[in-house]
Formats: sequence, C-alpha cells, structure tokens
Amino acid sequence: MKEKRRIQIRQDLITVVSFDL
Repeated sequence: MKEKRRIQIRQDLITVVSFDL
C-alpha cells in the first residue's frame, strides 16, 4: 500500500510539472 501511495504522489508531481510546462 505504501508503494502505491508513493507512485500516486509521483504521478501528481508529473502532472504538476506538465501543467507548469
């Protein structure tokens, strides 16, 4: 479960970066 949470956070970060671009 912790691993899944980490992946979700990473996905959020990628989304934020994409939005920034």
